[in-house]
Amino acid sequence: MKKYAKGLLPITIITSLFILMYLVGTRVPETAIREIIKGAGPFGVVVLILLFWLTNIIAPLSGTPFLYAGFYMYNQMVVFYAFLAAVLASITNFLVARIWGRSLVIKLVGTEALEKVDDLTRNYGPQSLLIFRLFLKEFHDVISYAFGLTSIKFSHYLTVSTFGMIPPTIIWYFISLKIGNALTFTTVSWLIAYVSLTIYVLWVKVIRNKGHK
Repeated sequence: MKKYAKGLLPITIITSLFILMYLVGTRVPETAIREIIKGAGPFGVVVLILLFWLTNIIAPLSGTPFLYAGFYMYNQMVVFYAFLAAVLASITNFLVARIWGRSLVIKLVGTEALEKVDDLTRNYGPQSLLIFRLFLKEFHDVISYAFGLTSIKFSHYLTVSTFGMIPPTIIWYFISLKIGNALTFTTVSWLIAYVSLTIYVLWVKVIRNKGHK
């Protein structure tokens, strides 16, 4: 029973967040959100990128509100701003882990999250970084920290990490061209991330099953 309830918890949380986003989208006028972002003037894009960057540094922080507001103001360009912030954060996280070590990383992302990625890096090695970037967008920050704790060269890490983020970003952008409002964009962005995660989990299971035969 406990296992069943634990399995339902993530679904309940995601569903609740979608409902909350819907309520916000129907009650907060688009013009009001635009005015808030416009208040930053010419630095609005810089502020948005910095906010995205921050959510990729501290694991518990969510970038969803900024995706929502960013689409209102910049439409599909928010995809590229999020990508730029992700690249900058991947560098920051890696260097933080490499310089200050595991104790600080645990404070930023938590022990449980880091141990999960530790297991992945041990089982699949640095070559798995490309796969992680292609499919595990939701674990972006933890993955960056985890690889900072390995012996991988920074130049190798940066090249593979950045290249791995390009295909999902392009797909995300072309999908966003078909979307006309921030609520749908934010919801679809979530779905893309979790569909990618599902594909990765299924792929890992197939690999493991083949290995046991």
